[in-house]
Amino acid sequence: MLENYKKIKITEIADIVGRPKKGETYAEGCICLQVSASKGELVYLDTGQEVDSKYVVIQPKSVVPYYLFVIMERAIPEFLYKYRQGLNISAHDIKHMEVLCHTDVSVQASIAILAQMLDGTSLSAQYERFLMPERR
Repeated sequence: MLENYKKIKITEIADIVGRPKKGETYAEGCICLQVSASKGELVYLDTGQEVDSKYVVIQPKSVVPYYLFVIMERAIPEFLYKYRQGLNISAHDIKHMEVLCHTDVSVQASIAILAQMLDGTSLSAQYERFLMPERR
């Protein structure tokens, strides 16, 4: 069950939106990577909100959002080793980040639920669609 994963570029499963625009609200599930004076801090948006300009916004497209947050946390140390420039990360370099990603969406959802429980964050209703088969 847990052996079905592969190493992929982040751009295969997420869109790099870029630096946030002032006054724009970013959707729940987006992930923000601090690029100014950064140690690789990641923030998961559990509600739609504005984002500070020191971040780059990453929007999941074919992966469970909180799962993406978890696998990015694991990939950050290697990414920083390769791409950090002094105190900053170039927003253009984020496309080179590689993550280990499970191919089964129900495994992604299970890992995300477990990680949220361990982190003490609220569980999202979004997981029901990944864990419950559609009723016809």
